[in-house]
Amino acid sequence: MSNQEPKPGTTLVNLIRSTFPGWAVDKVIAAGCSCKNYEKKMNKWGIDGSLEREREITTHMAMQANKIGHVFRAIPFALKKKGATTLFRAAIKKEMRRTGYRKLSTDQ
Repeated sequence: MSNQEPKPGTTLVNLIRSTFPGWAVDKVIAAGCSCKNYEKKMNKWGIDGSLEREREITTHMAMQANKIGHVFRAIPFALKKKGATTLFRAAIKKEMRRTGYRKLSTDQ
């Protein structure tokens, strides 16, 4: 098992940056996204805390897509939410692999 500190927020940001064109990410940031705050919060919450807040995080992500432009505003919210959930879960899985994460069982 790795002793690396889980950074799910940073992993999600990196995944978003590698998925979307730079101009789209920059446009969302310029429009006032609180992405950096969510990155810091997710890193502080860790993997378990981020998973507990999946709905909140993915809803925020889906809402931020509207800041990219008219095309993204025309996409139904449910579809944007599905995309956000897919990215979120991929980032969490990647971070679990990177850190050797194993959820502690509470069953005894």
